[in-house]
Amino acid sequence: MFFLSEQDDFQKRIEQVCNDRDDEWAVEVRGRLECVGDLHAADALYHQTCSVNFRTSKKIPKAFSPDSKGKENNYQGRPAAYGEQFLKIVDYLKQHEDEQITIAELVNKMNELCGEQAYSSVYMKKKLRNHFGENIIITDICGKISVVTLRDTASCVLQEFYHRPTYQNPDDEKKAIIDAAAKLIKSDIRSLKGDKENYPLASDVSSLKSNLQYVPESLSYLLETMFAEKDSKMKIASIGQAIIQASRPRVLIAPLQIGLGIQLHHNFASRFLVSTLNSLGFCSSYQEIQKFESSAALTQGVDIPGEICNSFIQFVADNVDHNVRTLDGNNTFHGMGIIAGITPGTKRTAPIPRISVSSDDITSIAKVNIQYYKPQNDFMTKLNFSELRELRGMDKDCMSGFTVTGGMALKESNTRLVRY
Repeated sequence: MFFLSEQDDFQKRIEQVCNDRDDEWAVEVRGRLECVGDLHAADALYHQTCSVNFRTSKKIPKAFSPDSKGKENNYQGRPAAYGEQFLKIVDYLKQHEDEQITIAELVNKMNELCGEQAYSSVYMKKKLRNHFGENIIITDICGKISVVTLRDTASCVLQEFYHRPTYQNPDDEKKAIIDAAAKLIKSDIRSLKGDKENYPLASDVSSLKSNLQYVPESLSYLLETMFAEKDSKMKIASIGQAIIQASRPRVLIAPLQIGLGIQLHHNFASRFLVSTLNSLGFCSSYQEIQKFESSAALTQGVDIPGEICNSFIQFVADNVDHNVRTLDGNNTFHGMGIIAGITPGTKRTAPIPRISVSSDDITSIAKVNIQYYKPQNDFMTKLNFSELRELRGMDKDCMSGFTVTGGMALKESNTRLVRY
């Protein structure tokens, strides 16, 4: 049996019950608890009758007993008739174009077909893995919902190509070859591990080697064969990542895609430019660039990264005003920006998490703690400054006795030329 609870101490209490029972059922439950770090994230199934019997030292209910009739064809009381509905879920998954489909969505879809709760999330995972084998990828992240991705293995694609019908038209045969090649490349692209929890590191964006390794070997070989240039590594990495991003737009963040968008926004601050290149498939969207900058600002805060004990730091501040004068006095903005210049410079190596940031979050950290300087010694108190001599002068007409000629002032009583 599995138990589900959002309380932090639930799993500890179940372990304590296992220690108190110390029987075969307790051993089974303890073994399952050791395999799951977070019951809530694993979509563990909670049975009220099992919970009561287990905690009160009773036996397993007959409905869930391993000796119950038809147990080999019925998982936790699920009728074997649900197999037909499961095949419909399989067809639905094959036709689904969105890579972000989750186990929970498949369970809800099956419940709509059956009119009741047919499979749990745990059993749905098991059935899908048994049905598809290595052709399915279920991404299980602690605390996150399980995402399902189907991929075609090379053997399946080649077998399908081998058993293709014989085409009399050469164009149809050519399309079949191209279709098989596209499936092979897309299968390799789908095998890439998706990570939208963190943005790519700056070192990965600037390294040509890392960007080439990001492109699957099959796609890299295709582009290398097509390009006419001898040294086209940068174009292979750039166009290859553009193809990868277009194939899996909601799962991956290609390093060069986000890097180019950040660079364009930093140099030109043009939403039109970033959005235009994004529509052409060359960089990330403007919204993604804004999300990166907000995430980076919130992650960095006002702390100066790196070791700065032997560095020179200079703070530079300037104000900014927008819509200073409006008809109603609203929608004006007055702000102050401060940057810190550090020599020698420091570099950030920690990844930037991709998080949702609000303006209130930015405002809460946009503060600098003012610290007053306290001298470590009294050296300054021993300095004596000489008193300045009082200056006395008389106001006179500077132009008296001068004639202006060609931009020069010529004094009548002296031949010396004086510029005015």
